[in-house]
Amino acid sequence: MEPGTYRYNAEVVSRSYHYNYHVRQNYAHYGIFLPDGTPVGCFQLKRMDESRKYCEFGIILQNERWVNQGIGTEAIRQGLSIARDQFGMATVMGDTSSRNGRMIRVFEKLGFHLVESVKDAFFLVNGQPGDRLVYEIELSTMQGAVNE
Repeated sequence: MEPGTYRYNAEVVSRSYHYNYHVRQNYAHYGIFLPDGTPVGCFQLKRMDESRKYCEFGIILQNERWVNQGIGTEAIRQGLSIARDQFGMATVMGDTSSRNGRMIRVFEKLGFHLVESVKDAFFLVNGQPGDRLVYEIELSTMQGAVNE
């Protein structure tokens, strides 16, 4: 997707919000906005397990225009604080392709640890196999946490 091609559609956003907030169980969905209110992506806490105090996260920035500016890193940092402070999570898992160097650097910067590498876990658009890297963070050891 080229920078600037995202077209905000209030009805689509409202339907997505309703589904993620009212229908899905154990999910929390947040928009990522610039200080001027421009929407640039979304962050999710997924499959929250209250008994294990464990969840996964997902993040999407709408296009390449918003990467390498710290926006995603800050959104993840704030999302991890929300997981800990509002939902009582102790451990959060995230995964990425072994080819996604930017995300790997974010995991390392925030204090995640590699816990699993799954060879040929999926296929890329070009048909090449891709490896999945699974990272976890214990929120009590989170680096650069909000409100700490």
